[in-house]
Amino acid sequence: YKEEISLNTMAEHIGISSVYLSNIFKKETGMNFVSYLTKYRLDKGKEMLLETSLSVKDISKYVGYHNASYFVSVFKGETGYSPVEYRQNMKENR
Repeated sequence: YKEEISLNTMAEHIGISSVYLSNIFKKETGMNFVSYLTKYRLDKGKEMLLETSLSVKDISKYVGYHNASYFVSVFKGETGYSPVEYRQNMKENR
């Protein structure tokens, strides 16, 4: 999840078609590949925001977003909070 990854790359690596992998992935997880990867990356980002003092820029790189602004945008779109707001709010509510 930390690296550039695509459904096509994964399918090639394991030797099956991307359509077949997509169908299996959706059946097993209930989500498409991109949605699952986004959720996984954001969940890891949330953990790191609460458990470390790393900057948002460093966390974004660690979880696979090489553009911190894009990470912030996706994070806010999914949670309603910027990463900094999330860190502050969640730490206050512990």
